[in-house]
Amino acid sequence: MEVNDSRLRYLYEAERRGTMRAASEHFNVAPSSVSRQIAALERELGVSLVEKGRHTVKLTEAGRLLVDYYRERNGRYESLMAALDDVRGMRTGHVRVAVGQALVNSLLARVIDRYRRDWPGIRIHVMEVATQQVMSLISQDEVHFGLLLNPPPDPQLRDRFHFAQPLRVVMLKTHPLATRTSVTMKDLLSVPLVLPTGNFRSRQLLEEIAVHEGLELDPVMTVSSIHMLVSCIRSGIGVGLLTNIFLSYEPHTEDLIALPIENAVLSSFSVHAMTRIGRTLPKSAQVLLDMVERAIREDTRLGQYEF
Repeated sequence: MEVNDSRLRYLYEAERRGTMRAASEHFNVAPSSVSRQIAALERELGVSLVEKGRHTVKLTEAGRLLVDYYRERNGRYESLMAALDDVRGMRTGHVRVAVGQALVNSLLARVIDRYRRDWPGIRIHVMEVATQQVMSLISQDEVHFGLLLNPPPDPQLRDRFHFAQPLRVVMLKTHPLATRTSVTMKDLLSVPLVLPTGNFRSRQLLEEIAVHEGLELDPVMTVSSIHMLVSCIRSGIGVGLLTNIFLSYEPHTEDLIALPIENAVLSSFSVHAMTRIGRTLPKSAQVLLDMVERAIREDTRLGQYEF
């Protein structure tokens, strides 16, 4: 029995994007066309692939087997193409990286610049997204690896390396709290606070801590950009939370000071480089990951490094 590859792709995209409508927009067809392709595949195989009567796409056991097969097959094909690129000396190819929203900075840009001097034919795609989306992109092989802040456990992902990146309270050097050696949660919530939106991992954990300690977060401003957050801090709107990896490479921060937070969770943050368990990275991606790791290890500003 042969599996129709075109119909299998419809099933894969429907599951990956969550709904028939989202998949139809990807293929630029009507939602009914996606449903018909999946129904035809079910008839061919004699099994149900998608649970009926749901607004979102949820696979049956058979559907999951097919989607996993499709993903693994695509991964093997990519590995084959990457191996051929290796034979050709990495003259061509693509590397895809997903990075947490608080982590895109000139460190990564400098590493990529050095990488491209040696391999100018490799095209690099960097996506700045929320932590959960980074994890999803890694597990679905949409990217080769991801860099993310304090990710929750995921059995599909492998931690390649990580390094300590405690959150700091960042403020102008003229701020009333700037004379302290550290800041408590109550101190933090007693002054105007600028926070990132709820899809940032740091905001999610801060919310959990506030609930646990019976405190209420009431930021004077919420932003969806870390660079905007820094601008708000610098303008005196309020204080904010940032990591060393961002502050170390953010230009013109001489007017700012970063203080430790007296909280076990926030002071034990770390940045992780992750790949999907079982995936063998092509040489082009592995070399870039190794260069990122080496740059971090050699930069003493970034804190404690761990395998």
